Parts: sequence; structure tokens; C-alpha cells
Amino acid sequence: MISTLVLASLLALPDRAVFVDDDRVDAYEAPSELARRVIEGTAVMFYGGSLTAAADGGATVEGSTYGERFGLCPDARFAEQPAPGLCSGFLVAPDLVVTAGHCMAHPFDCTNNVWAFGFRMDSASDARTRFEPDDLYHCKAVVNQVSDSDTRRDFAVVRLDRPVVGRNPLKLRGSDPATLGEPLALAGYPGGLPVKWVGVGAWTGSTHPRTFLASLDAFGGNSGSPVVRLSTGEVEGILIAGAGHDDYAPDSAGGCSRPIVYPDEPGRGVEVEKISNLWER
Repeated sequence: MISTLVLASLLALPDRAVFVDDDRVDAYEAPSELARRVIEGTAVMFYGGSLTAAADGGATVEGSTYGERFGLCPDARFAEQPAPGLCSGFLVAPDLVVTAGHCMAHPFDCTNNVWAFGFRMDSASDARTRFEPDDLYHCKAVVNQVSDSDTRRDFAVVRLDRPVVGRNPLKLRGSDPATLGEPLALAGYPGGLPVKWVGVGAWTGSTHPRTFLASLDAFGGNSGSPVVRLSTGEVEGILIAGAGHDDYAPDSAGGCSRPIVYPDEPGRGVEVEKISNLWER
């Protein structure tokens, strides 16, 4: 059984920041066909023990709210939404999901966890926590996994137990890479929340040849999120880290915490691994 310490450590990984404004929106507010398509191809990793199985093969996920999990102030955005997710990932072939390498660093990350599609808010108060059999998939094998802080290679390719039904793989960027200043977006599960779309961001710089920085609002739980180019809809990279940013800071007056807001400026951003790392050595 996976320990509480391991669960906490997955969500404590440094893949977070809010830049100027919190631009996260729920799936029912998705502003474009691109946003809806990327959301549909994005999956969340749940600890298997958080799912209660149903007779038809589906399941219901259980867990604390976002506010409870992180001690947030009652008026913080999304505080009342459920937050049982661990990591994000995205479909790249009928039975393959790509995620951050540190999300699949141990054998139990494959054997103990479940990948779910469709964890979303259908309205401001209606969270989809019941999943049909075609929404839920087990890890059959880890095809490739690298988590190396020196080379900044941090990805995993996960083979699911069967092809995913009713969802299309996301298109990966080819030979024409994005450049400094290019508009970017992401979809994922910040803090374990239902999927959020962030459609306001840009490539702001680079600290390593294999990664780049982007001004995209992301939190623990976004590890493995697809970062896409708004111009083409292609996946440009995998969200892996936040370059040392913290998620939250205490609100001394309220005895609770709030997300930290960072300035949007050159050379600052969450760290994104280039998608080309999947096929380059």
C-alpha cells in the first residue's frame, strides 16, 4: 500500500506558480476547440485505494477538498472542489500515456495507481467523480522512464492495460520547435483538482538545452501536463518543475494559506521538458 508520505511527496514536487493572474479555468469553461481537445486527451493519476469500485466496472473517487488538503483560506479559488489526483499525463497513442518521470519513479507507481480520463467540473458545483469503465485504465508496463536532475530528462511512457476508448491521442510537435515569446497553454490537475485549462502563457527563457521556462499557472499535481503551442495545437513539452517556486504562503490574518503570485517577466517560469526528449538521447 502506498504511504501517506509518498502521496504527499508527489504533490509537494516543485511544479508550481501563478503569474500575475490566476488563469486556470474549468473544463466547462473551456474557451476553444483546442482547449476541449487537449482536455479530452489528458488523464489524471489516482491512488487505486481512493477509488470505490462499482458492479459495472466503473468506480467513484473519494478524497478531501482542495482547501482541506492544503489548508487554504475558504475564499481561495477552487477550495471546495475535490482534490484526489496525484499527477497529470496525456495520451500519445491508443494505449500509451506520457507523464513526468518522477511520477513513475517506483514500481508501485505502476501497480498501485490508476489513470482516469474525464475528471472534471461539469458546472461550478458539479464535480465528475464517478467514472465509467472506459474512463479507467491500469498501468500495464512502464515502456521508458527517466528522472535525471542533471540532464533535465524527466519523462515516462506508460503502456495502459488496453487501448483508450473514445479519446484521441494528442499530436506531438515535429521538427519546427517553438521559440522565445511564443504563446503556450497547458491542461492538467493542479493540486489534484479536476482538470484545469491555462490558455495564457508564453515561452519566457531557458536554463538548460533540454528544457524551457513558461509563464503558465501550475501547481503540484501538474507534473506531466502537456504544454501545447496555441498556434498549432501540438504538444511542445511536458511540465516537470517550477524552478524552486512555492505554491502557497500563510495568510497571517486568516490563519490559512493562499497561492503565491509571481511577476510575469523574462527568465521566470515553470520548467517544461522539450517533447523531443522522448526520442533524443
